Amino acid sequence: MTSTFKLTKAEFKKIFKRPSIFIMAVLLVVTILVSITIFRPAELVNPTIEYTEATNSEEYYNYFNSSINSNAKGTFDKVYSDTDTIISYFDAVNNNTNQLNNYYENVISTMGLFVADNLTDTKDNYRMEALDDVNNFLNAYKALDNVKSFTKITGATLKDYTYTLKVNNELKSVATNYYTTKSCEKLIDLQNYLKDTTKYTSKDVAETYVNNNYEAELEKILNNGINFIYTTIKGFAYQYDDFFVQYTTAINSGRNQVATMKAMRHNMMQVLDALDEYLEIVIDYEFPIVIMDKSVYLDLNQRIEEAIVILTISPTEENDLSKHEEIKLHLSNLKLNQALNTVTEDNTSTESSYIKQTKMTISDVNEYKTIQTKVNSNKEIILTNIKDLSTDESTTNIAKAITDYSLLSSSYNKIILNKVLLSIADNYDTSVYTNFYGYNFDEFNKYQTRESITINDYYIQNNAYSNSYLNQFSYNQNSGTKTNLYDYMYFTLELCTLIIIIFSMMLVCNLITGETESGTIKLLLVRPYKRSKIVTAKLLATIFFVITFMFFSSLITFIGGYFLYGSTTTNVLAVFNSTTPFEISPLLLMLINILSLTFDVIFFVLLALMIAILCKNFAASISCSLVLLILNYALNIIFGGAFWYTLLPGMNLHLFKFFGNSFASIIEGTTGFAGLIQSLLITGIETTMTFWYSLCISSAYCLVFLVISYSVFSKRDF
Repeated sequence: MTSTFKLTKAEFKKIFKRPSIFIMAVLLVVTILVSITIFRPAELVNPTIEYTEATNSEEYYNYFNSSINSNAKGTFDKVYSDTDTIISYFDAVNNNTNQLNNYYENVISTMGLFVADNLTDTKDNYRMEALDDVNNFLNAYKALDNVKSFTKITGATLKDYTYTLKVNNELKSVATNYYTTKSCEKLIDLQNYLKDTTKYTSKDVAETYVNNNYEAELEKILNNGINFIYTTIKGFAYQYDDFFVQYTTAINSGRNQVATMKAMRHNMMQVLDALDEYLEIVIDYEFPIVIMDKSVYLDLNQRIEEAIVILTISPTEENDLSKHEEIKLHLSNLKLNQALNTVTEDNTSTESSYIKQTKMTISDVNEYKTIQTKVNSNKEIILTNIKDLSTDESTTNIAKAITDYSLLSSSYNKIILNKVLLSIADNYDTSVYTNFYGYNFDEFNKYQTRESITINDYYIQNNAYSNSYLNQFSYNQNSGTKTNLYDYMYFTLELCTLIIIIFSMMLVCNLITGETESGTIKLLLVRPYKRSKIVTAKLLATIFFVITFMFFSSLITFIGGYFLYGSTTTNVLAVFNSTTPFEISPLLLMLINILSLTFDVIFFVLLALMIAILCKNFAASISCSLVLLILNYALNIIFGGAFWYTLLPGMNLHLFKFFGNSFASIIEGTTGFAGLIQSLLITGIETTMTFWYSLCISSAYCLVFLVISYSVFSKRDF
């Protein structure tokens, strides 16, 4: 230990004698001064609700309750209501699904007893019980009848999907009936068999049930009921296909079928108009009701729109047989019916279905309801506070309370919607859910979503919102409504760290290959020191200067930032590993950031040490080191976010991003020099990464660098 200390002390003296140390200090000062001129953080939007025309708290209260004010209570209540709708929808779907399952199980069980009793006898035992169960099953099934019940569940202003059907040249308003007729006709048949005791004996019903495999048919009906939106879409497809077949048959029959051609063209047009609107609503809704393969949806949507254009003709053309033949040809080439049949094939119970109706588990919905209860409690507290503050002399307190009411609505909406999206993503591989249409699934990141859920849950549970905390430090945006010294430190230390990394790599290369080229390293090797201690001494000396320069940079930026922007005592709401929220002073959080940056520098020092020992001259070692450094930053831009790239060190450095900083640091729309630096220095987090994962990966690479360095140096000839 004593010999290692002596060697390290000797290395200190060597480094201090070099002018590069002082040049480095000057360079850091210049970088800090330059950062002052280029530091132009984006302003954080101040969430405080202010009524410019209000002069006192009472007027604030009146404006808040006004129906014509865009920042009034009604606007925020709409957000609360829309979020309640999400919970109500999934709760109602779960209730109906449970009902369907229960009644299905009852039908299967009772019909099993009925069949066993009547295949050997002609008794009517269980017949009425079976009929009651079938009736209950059918009623529960029809409770989700098309969009009527869907409208009730969501509270949305959706149409009852009807269209004008031409039958014998007579116009009739017809609702999509596939759901309640075609998709459950076997259940209706079974109901009729059980009901008609004069026509069908119990033994007849039992034999029909067994011979026609009704149990499998009932399971299909159950799946059709659970996937009721899918089944409705299938109904549109079924009807279009049926009308298209009739249309083609009429055309092939010649001019005596013109009336049928006109009716079927009209019917197809009405079905496609209704289907187009239905798809647009259920797939582009405010929350994910239905998800669909992106390419399949875009292709289907395009075909529907093209078919509508093809079917649109003038009244004078309706009697023109050649025009109908032209339409038939275009529709045949378009192959819309094949596309519809592919999308709506009978696979609703499998993961291969192109249309997937979004479902939440009972535990998920119960969790949503718990949040809803807490939000309602917070609302009452805030509203009472607003009313009490209406007589306050200052408008500051009532403005904050009104702002809390608006921020609570935003947090409530974000947490529920993000939980729904995360639940969907958890059921599929990344390659699958990123190809879903809508809801920005192609940009979806589970880590970021979990982080958002954690933050908003903390707000709700503590009834304190974003206006009560600083945001996480960001590369190019204020953490609060005003710039503070920590914003400046975060920005400037990123630049200083890059300079320190380059210098430290050059320093360690010089200590190894520089001395190798000059031959001075042989003077150390002939002395009674183990080679491992020589490497350790050089490494410790370099790390000492790394820490010194990091401390120097931090101190200068702290002092400069304090005088330029002032300090702040407001806490930051940090989130460790996307799941653990905690309040922390900005000073302590900045110290964590400095430790993270220091670890990054040490990583590159160890990399440069290994390269220097493997190379025989200074130029080669420093060139390789700098190339790998540049390559690391370049690959972060190109491959950042790819899972395989997380196995490399690039995305696993700068561990500070796991304290809630990663996505706050990436400011969209940043251009120029700031944009370039942001792209190079700030890396996101791949959806499966965690702090411990990145720490282990980075530490493993550091260990490999050390093992190679010590083993090669101990055997190398100089």
